Amino acid sequence: MSRPWLARVGLIGIGSLFLMLSGCGSDSDCKGSSCAAGVGGATVAATAGQSSIATGGVASSSSGGTGAGGATAAATGGTTNEVTSPSSGGASSSAAGGATLETTGGAPGSTGGSTAGATGGAATGGALPIATGGSISPAAGGTGPDSSGMSTGGTIAIATGGADATATGGASSSTGGSATNTTGGTAAAPTGGATSSNTGGSPSSGGTDANTGGTTDSSAGGASTGGQTGSDVILKYDFEDGTGTVVTDTSGNGMNGTLVDADWTANTDGRNGIAADFANADSAVALPNDVFAGASELTVTAWVFMTDNQQWNHLFDIGTGTDTDLYFTLNNASTPPGLELGLRLNGNAPQTLFTTTMLPLNVWKHVAITLSSKGAFMYVDGREVAREAGLVISPSSLGVTTSNWIGKSQFPYPEFSGRIDEFYMYKRALTKSEIAMLAWPKMDYSIWHFDETSGTVAHDSSDNARDGTLVNGTWAAGAFGGAVQLYNPSGVSAPSASDQYVQLPNGILKNCSQGYTVAAWIYLAAVFNHQRIFNFGNDAGNFIAARTKGGYTEQLALVNRTDATERYANINFTNPKTWTTGIWYHVATVRNGQTLIAYLNGSTTGAASATNTVTDPMPTADTLGDTPYNYVGKAMPTATDSRMHGLVDEFLVSCRPFTADEIAQLAYLPPS
Repeated sequence: MSRPWLARVGLIGIGSLFLMLSGCGSDSDCKGSSCAAGVGGATVAATAGQSSIATGGVASSSSGGTGAGGATAAATGGTTNEVTSPSSGGASSSAAGGATLETTGGAPGSTGGSTAGATGGAATGGALPIATGGSISPAAGGTGPDSSGMSTGGTIAIATGGADATATGGASSSTGGSATNTTGGTAAAPTGGATSSNTGGSPSSGGTDANTGGTTDSSAGGASTGGQTGSDVILKYDFEDGTGTVVTDTSGNGMNGTLVDADWTANTDGRNGIAADFANADSAVALPNDVFAGASELTVTAWVFMTDNQQWNHLFDIGTGTDTDLYFTLNNASTPPGLELGLRLNGNAPQTLFTTTMLPLNVWKHVAITLSSKGAFMYVDGREVAREAGLVISPSSLGVTTSNWIGKSQFPYPEFSGRIDEFYMYKRALTKSEIAMLAWPKMDYSIWHFDETSGTVAHDSSDNARDGTLVNGTWAAGAFGGAVQLYNPSGVSAPSASDQYVQLPNGILKNCSQGYTVAAWIYLAAVFNHQRIFNFGNDAGNFIAARTKGGYTEQLALVNRTDATERYANINFTNPKTWTTGIWYHVATVRNGQTLIAYLNGSTTGAASATNTVTDPMPTADTLGDTPYNYVGKAMPTATDSRMHGLVDEFLVSCRPFTADEIAQLAYLPPS
C-alpha cells in the first residue's frame, strides 16, 4: 500500500505517550456511554450521565444524557462578579516530582517553589493550578484558588489523580528556568524497539516515536508500515489486491480472506489506495477459521466509510454461529443508538461495551477495540470513547471459530454499506499511542496535542503541518498528556509584549468554504471579560473567535464576524452563573452552512442560543483570506479583550462541520 504520510508518521511502541490520559475521575457504571465532563461547570456529578471533575475527578455516567443537578440551563443575561486580582500571601507547590511552572510575570520556577504572591499578579515560584482531570485541592490549613487561580493563604496541591506527566523526581530547572519533565518519565526500549525523543517530530516508518517531546519504548521487533509485525499480528488486510476475490494477508501469516459479493474501489477511493467496496447486497469478506487461536488479548482496527448505517449492521462478527460470537456493530438500535462491541458465549445474553454516539456518513473514520485483563476499550479516530472494565475475556475461549465475517453478522441483519480499508487484528491490546498512529488524520483536520516539554514549537499532528509557536507561555500537564499554560492574569488591558499565547500559521481557515469545527480542552485559572479561547482574523478587522465572557455574562460564545456583522452562538452560565476554575472543560464551536453552534462538554445543554441559524447572508470562513492573526488564547493585535489565563489542550481545527455525535466523542474524558 502506498502511504506517503508514513514519511511523517509511523507506529510507535508500547509505553509511548501520544494521547495518554493524565489523572481523572473514576468510572461509575459507564457502560460504554459517553462520559463527558460536567456540563456547565458543576463541581459535583449529577445523576443520569453527568460527570464532574472534582478532586480525583469522579466520573459518573450512564447511557443516559446529562442529568439533573448539574446541567447548565440556558438563559440570557446572567450576572457575575468581576474577577479580582490574586490575593497576596498565596504559596503554591506541586505534588511530588511535579514541576512548578510560574514565577513573577510567568517565568518558570523551581520544583515545589513556595514564596509569597505579588499583589495583583503572579506568585513568585507559584504555579497555576494544574490538576489533571481534577479540582484544585488545598492543603491542610489553606484555601482553594481565588478567581484568578492563585492561592489565598494556603498551598495548592495537584489533585488526587493528577498529573502523571511528571516522573517521580522529574527534572526541573532552578528558579527562573524551565521545567522539563518528560511526560510519564522515560521508558527504555526493549530489544528490537527503536526509540526517538525527537521533540515534536513525526515518526518515520520503522518504529520511531511521534510523541512530541517524550521518550518512549517500542515493542520487540519494532514498528512497521501500518502496524506491528511479528508474533502479535493475527492478520492485516490492506485491500490493495484490486482484482479477483482473494484478500491478501500482508502480515505474512497466510490468513487470506475472500470477497463475497463485495468489490474493489478505484485506486484513490480507499483511505490509503484501494479499499473493499460493500455496495452490493450481501457484500462481505470471509475470514479463515480459528482466527483467535492462542490469543489471550485482542485488538481490531479498521478505517470505515459508511454510505448507510442500518440498524445492527456489523463491521465484523467472529464466532461459531448465533450462540457464540464476538461482534462490533455500528448501530445498536438503542435509544440513542451507538457503536457496540458484544461478546456472546453459549447462547447467553451478550456482554457489551457501547456508546450513545455514532459515526457520520460519507466520512472516513477510524475505529478500534481492545480486549485485555484491563477490560474492553473502544476508540474513534485514535481517541478513547468508551470502556468496560468488567468485560474481560480471552478471545481464544471462543474456540475454533468457523463463521468469521467482515461486514456481516451471524444473524440476518443488514450488511455493512460503504468501504472498509486497513482491517487489522492483533493478539495483543495495542496501546493508545499505537492506535492513535494507525488513526493518523492525514489532512482531515489539524490537531495540536501540546505534548512538547521544551522549545517553542507546537506541532500539528497531521499532514497539514501547521506548526504553531508558543509565545512566552510554558508547557504543563494537560487533560491528555501535555498542555500549554498561558499565564495572563491582567484581565482587560492593552496588548503587551509579555502576553502568552500560541501563534498559528496564516490562513488557518482559508479552505473552509463549507463550514468549520474548532474544539479544545480548556482549564481556566480565572475568567475575564471577553477572554479569548481562540481568534482567527484578518487585516480588515474580521474574525472568528470563541470567548468565555461577554459583559457581565459568563458564557461559551462563538463569534462569527466574516463581514461587518458579528453573529453569535452562545451558552450562558446561569446555574451556576460562573465557570468553575480549576477543572477541565471541553469546548467546541461549529459552523455548518448558515448555522452556528456552541458545545460545552459535548452538549448544547438545551440552550436555545447555543444554535443560531442566520437568515441574512453570512460570508463563509474562507472569505477571511490568508488570515495573519491566528491565536490560541489571544484576541486581535490591537484589541484590549482579555487573554486566556489557564491551560489549553487538544486544540483541533477542521474545515468540516463535525456532527453532534462527533463532538460528544471528542468530549469524552476517560476515567483514570
